[in-house]
Amino acid sequence: MSRGKVVVVGAGLSGLSAGCYARMNDFEVVILEQNSKPGGVAASWRRGGFQIDAGVHFLWGFRDGTATHDLFRELGILPQNGVTPLKRLEVVDEDSQHTLNLASSLDELEREMKDISPQDVSPIEDLIDAATDLDPDAMGDMLSKPADLVGPLERIASLWGSRRYARYLSGPWKRTSSEFAAQFKNAFLRRSVESLFYPETPAWFAVFMLSMASKGRLGILSEGSNGLVRSLVKRFENLGGHLRYQCLAEKVLVDGDRAKGVRSVDGTVESADSVISTADGRQVLYKMLDGSYLNDEIDSRYRTWQLFRPLVSVSIGSATPFEEAPHLRTIFLKEPLAVGTGRISTMIVRNLGNNPHFAPPGKGLLHVELESDWQFWYKLRALDGRMYEAEKARIAKEVISRLERHHPGLKDLVEMVDVSTPFSTWRYTLNQEGSYEGWLPTPETIRAKTIRTLPGLKDFYMAGQWVMVGGGVPPCLFSGKHAVQLLCRRNGHSFHATAPAL
Repeated sequence: MSRGKVVVVGAGLSGLSAGCYARMNDFEVVILEQNSKPGGVAASWRRGGFQIDAGVHFLWGFRDGTATHDLFRELGILPQNGVTPLKRLEVVDEDSQHTLNLASSLDELEREMKDISPQDVSPIEDLIDAATDLDPDAMGDMLSKPADLVGPLERIASLWGSRRYARYLSGPWKRTSSEFAAQFKNAFLRRSVESLFYPETPAWFAVFMLSMASKGRLGILSEGSNGLVRSLVKRFENLGGHLRYQCLAEKVLVDGDRAKGVRSVDGTVESADSVISTADGRQVLYKMLDGSYLNDEIDSRYRTWQLFRPLVSVSIGSATPFEEAPHLRTIFLKEPLAVGTGRISTMIVRNLGNNPHFAPPGKGLLHVELESDWQFWYKLRALDGRMYEAEKARIAKEVISRLERHHPGLKDLVEMVDVSTPFSTWRYTLNQEGSYEGWLPTPETIRAKTIRTLPGLKDFYMAGQWVMVGGGVPPCLFSGKHAVQLLCRRNGHSFHATAPAL
């Protein structure tokens, strides 16, 4: 017997997750997706035989016995998707020629860092000790249940269980990664520590990333974003859910301060008993709901909180594979590279060519990410489409030239080039200013209360990267689960989650 109908806005990771859990709990579910295919930010596409994947860099929390592993099993992601632990996560400095593998053992990493900079023994030991103490799987455990549903006894038990980590979540570890890294006298080590995540994030967050990398808890999905999304869609449809593509939501329909469905831009109305939105938060709050259910706290977030800086992505298909290159590499450039209105000194490079899901046999594929600014690309595309394409071509040529230093002969081996910009991200996802993961996890935002429901509006829930600060695969998937847990409580039902039979 159906418990009612739920309309989910968006078929990205969080929307598909919400749809799956709603079906597990006997709700009739329709997911509305504005594009002709699912995935959202995690979408991928093909160019000349190559699979372009700008979405999932790696997966964490896949180890059996963890809350995230249970999540992946329930959603049909594991064991259907192969996961290989990331063995090399390199930082390379073109100026000093120094290289570090942040995925090596902590003992080995400590020795290498001290060899590079003996004068930085104290901050090196602080960093390594913290990464040794922290349990990489604890982050997933913290996300397993929405705070709204955690009772007093559970909260006490959680605090007791995490007491050994308490000192890393307060005091000097609350400083930004940039402030922590400033202790290092050596410029390469300072930049390497900052690159663990983002300079603005809390130092303890960066240490968690190092702990996961060095303990083999970061994994590479064998089929990348494509396999991940395909598994979620299969699970949702096997559960009896329905997907409607090319259906752009325009308004959340409200009657008596209750969400009663969604109207699409083509005039189609999908009535429902509840609505779960995973779309861009600003679009939903200020346009789809006409700003009717805001308060000062919510409005302040959308006016002042910092976003993940948008990216220009350059994918390069090669006639030969890059067999010796690591899967993920951060390159500190000797000379800055002009991108948008700024000049950047860091290039992130993913090597995907040793995988038949991404490149034809014997071919190579590199995916390069460059931080940029939104206004430049938005205005350029609006003013002159030809200049926009010319600028994309210029950056691709410059990136290939820079990569030539690391892959001699690359210029003559290029078979395919694909460039996406912050405008591309915005056009496909409608994410505010082309941000690919929503709010940046700063010391302020990461401590703020998660807002999944709106004041004065019933039967409406939010999920996705505008709910979970920092975004990422497990948080977005958890957010879909959280929305359904809250929905079940609101309707007086117990929540159930099951994994498909192996």
